[in-house]
Amino acid sequence: MAPRENGHVELFGTGRLDRVLLDAGPAPVGPVLDRIRAAVADFSSNSPPADDQTLIALRCK
Repeated sequence: MAPRENGHVELFGTGRLDRVLLDAGPAPVGPVLDRIRAAVADFSSNSPPADDQTLIALRCK
């Protein structure tokens, strides 16, 4: 996913992404992706992205 800024020129960053992933725990991939999208939308105040957004999820066992 391309870097996203909020109104304060802060990047969403890997720290925030890590928190979303850790909070999701062992949830199925679909809901985890939904959580990531929601967190990014909330962070950027639902402003439209400046570039494409792509998420790829892999679950390792």
